[in-house]
Amino acid sequence: MTETEDPRVGAGNAAVKHKLDEFSELFRSGLVLVVHESGMACSKYAQTLIKQCEDRGIRCEMLPIEQVDDLEALIKYTGLFLVLPAPTGGTEDAAVLAHFEAVYAFYRERKPQGLTSILTAGHPWWFAGPVHAYLWGYGPDDVNPFPAQEKPCVVRYFTDPTSLGDIFEDYRPPPFPPGFDANQYLLENGVKYWKLVRDWGVQTLAESDAIYELIEARRAFYDNPIFPKLSKPRKTGEGNRLDQVLQNPDQKFDDDDLEPHQLRDNEAKRKARKAYKESGAKVVRETLKVIRAKYPHVTRPDERTNTKDNQKAFKDLYDATLALHTLPADMRYRVAES
Repeated sequence: MTETEDPRVGAGNAAVKHKLDEFSELFRSGLVLVVHESGMACSKYAQTLIKQCEDRGIRCEMLPIEQVDDLEALIKYTGLFLVLPAPTGGTEDAAVLAHFEAVYAFYRERKPQGLTSILTAGHPWWFAGPVHAYLWGYGPDDVNPFPAQEKPCVVRYFTDPTSLGDIFEDYRPPPFPPGFDANQYLLENGVKYWKLVRDWGVQTLAESDAIYELIEARRAFYDNPIFPKLSKPRKTGEGNRLDQVLQNPDQKFDDDDLEPHQLRDNEAKRKARKAYKESGAKVVRETLKVIRAKYPHVTRPDERTNTKDNQKAFKDLYDATLALHTLPADMRYRVAES
């Protein structure tokens, strides 16, 4: 890869800077949450992170960890930056680390794709949810601060602003074609998603936002362990049954998800897989029922609600409402006027 192709090198190179600027435009639709331990050092360096984000046009909000008490509110953020002391093994540190881990675990379960998905163009940035963990103090490189969870996308130790470095050096922008216009890209995608929700009968962007919030509320609803077949339907899969539909409606119930007695019984295997498939249809059907209780005019195009491919169609609706929900106000206005 040449210098002009790699945005992580040659900060003075005009071509590289231009490519970084274009990539940053894609983040303008997002909102990153910076969560910090309340000590002076972590608070100070959280501000340093925000300054780097603002220099790239990335919008941020900042909260001390003790004020993050509504986990559902994390869903609106397209990225999560955690600033905390390096673990020392002390009792007080353990309590702080446990709070950070709870925040991280909830966010990662809701947005499991992460940075790799952005770099491979597997998911748009507003779905992926990259997580950075910055540990104030000394420690080994690239260690997972939350051993019970999958490692965050970026883990760094720092002791001063210079050791923090460029927080976006791990991002490698996708190759944009000549003449790429990020704002036009946002507009065209916004118009596409607006048409999709309108085809479902959604009448306004405010209504689209409300439907997005209803779906998110149902995701939280199915996390309840009183629904054992829905809250944790697979041994090998993350999230509840509605989460899994919204991630990939085509995912299968694998042999690793079966109980030992089911592995030895072909009929038991068939029934378990059939039950898993039907549970996906059930959570979508119930969620649509909740939506239509408030918005009875919202239904799958051509009145195909609860017919073939309903789970895929519902995921498309969710993806569209999420994308529209995260657009900047000026772009939302242009989309609504299109």
